[in-house]
Amino acid sequence: MSKKTIIIILSILFALIVVLFGAAFIISFDKGVPAGEVLRDFLPFGKGSEEISRDFPSPPPATNDEKDGDDVSTPSLPREEAGVLGLKKLTAHPIAGATTDKSVSGDTIRIYYIEQETGNVFSVFPKTGSVERLTLTTIPGMREIIWGESALVARYLDEEEIIKSFSASIAAVKKAETPQELTGAFLEDDISEMVASPSGNQIFSLSLSGNSTVGTIANFDGSGRRQVINLRHGEWLPGWEESKTITLTRRASASVLGFSYFLNVQSGALQKTLGNIPGLTTKTAPDAKTILYGESAPNTYKTFVYKVGAEEKSLFPLATFPEKCVWGSELGVVLYCGAPETFPQGVYPDDWYMGVISLSDSIWKINNTTGTVEFLSFPKQAANEDIDLVNPFLSTDESYLFFTNKKDSSLWSLRLK
Repeated sequence: MSKKTIIIILSILFALIVVLFGAAFIISFDKGVPAGEVLRDFLPFGKGSEEISRDFPSPPPATNDEKDGDDVSTPSLPREEAGVLGLKKLTAHPIAGATTDKSVSGDTIRIYYIEQETGNVFSVFPKTGSVERLTLTTIPGMREIIWGESALVARYLDEEEIIKSFSASIAAVKKAETPQELTGAFLEDDISEMVASPSGNQIFSLSLSGNSTVGTIANFDGSGRRQVINLRHGEWLPGWEESKTITLTRRASASVLGFSYFLNVQSGALQKTLGNIPGLTTKTAPDAKTILYGESAPNTYKTFVYKVGAEEKSLFPLATFPEKCVWGSELGVVLYCGAPETFPQGVYPDDWYMGVISLSDSIWKINNTTGTVEFLSFPKQAANEDIDLVNPFLSTDESYLFFTNKKDSSLWSLRLK
């Protein structure tokens, strides 16, 4: 082959390469995809024998596979196909809290939520995704919402880092055809913790007073206030799942031995339920006879079920935080939980609380009586999004599970039936 022929062939190849890369650049710019991905589609290399699948298999969650001194066992977990139920993202913006309209069920279910940035109240119908704005009042920087039957308490930090609690009626707002002003009044400053009663007509509050923490019960507007407990030190988290019983659990840290008590709302008497447990967190059943609780372990978190009357504990099938679970209507029997695939190396629950570690959950239904575990959804596949599930709650008929994604504070729904 002559030198002239070689030069002509090389020139043609060079021209083809220039044309190919130019076409890839134009297509990538037009479609908004990397030029490398466009070139991969043109060229006979880079794919291998088969195209790589983007369908993720359903992984088993982190399990309580380590037996303790009571020799409890872990039920085997199913490996099922993911995304079998309807998972839907309901809000594009971060929320401060959400609740369901307890008077409706099925396709007419309506969810109320407050937008974190503006403090405006919205409603959304999970079946259609239709959103309505209900209020005009702007209260920026919302941190937490305490929902009642016909009222709410919106909580946020002001410019001077003072905890503000604004109580407002939402009964008229729900019925209005156009957005309304959210009217109400401020409760006392610096209420450290607050929780609503199961009926939604009262609130229990914890406030620091010197070296003590004072617990009071009042109506949502602050009227009828009465003190029910005076604790020697602070850092307590309340839960009010049963009408006559409030759970008080010491704020959790892996370096601190946790304690949990039942507070009788009528007499103010305390009953110790759990103690001397590092990193203790709890979720009491609505009958106050069963407690789901967790404790710190090296690079993981272990979860148990505790029977209060019998003083018996058993290992829960999933390793997860009780905050990721909600009890169903069968008292002390059924739970719906988010559970991480794995626990990255870290200190729990501290690193998770502080946002140092974020988790990726699957969603499960657990029968606490039979020990059966039913897979519901794997969001990483079903919605192509990692979800660190918190604040779960159910519709009245348990046809929907609602929750917040801790990663971006968005509101989600999962249709259960």
